[in-house]
Amino acid sequence: MAASFEPLHKILELEQKKGYDNTAVIGGLDRFLQNWAGQVAEAIPDRGLMRRFQKLVAKADYASLSISQRREWVDSIFLLLAEIEGGAPVEVEPKRKAPPSPKTRRAKTVKAVAPVSGTGLDSPITTVRGINTSLATKFGKLGVMTVRDLLYF
Repeated sequence: MAASFEPLHKILELEQKKGYDNTAVIGGLDRFLQNWAGQVAEAIPDRGLMRRFQKLVAKADYASLSISQRREWVDSIFLLLAEIEGGAPVEVEPKRKAPPSPKTRRAKTVKAVAPVSGTGLDSPITTVRGINTSLATKFGKLGVMTVRDLLYF
């Protein structure tokens, strides 16, 4: 691959991996293309290829395209780069079906726990499962003595 086209190739591959969301380069692909296209225009020997390059790259408005249009645009750039470099065509990403619509999730049912007799918000924190006397002592230093204190803590 010609060194002048390598940055574009890498950026477009990253754009594919990111789902064509226009985040492969800071500022978007359009800004990159404005700066980069002028630098490599003289590297294209054929006038026909040069016109196609200018039509696709120099006048691109990538940000305004839909995801499917972006995919087609990137694929056409890869094919054009393969022609310019005179190598074998680059394998383009196969077209995918639209992602399935998100399924609604059912809320998990929470089983009610029967309160232990004699417990309430004013019970000592040792009634809470997992809090032993040594941990209760540490909480006591922080002013947490009851279940109510623990909730507000």
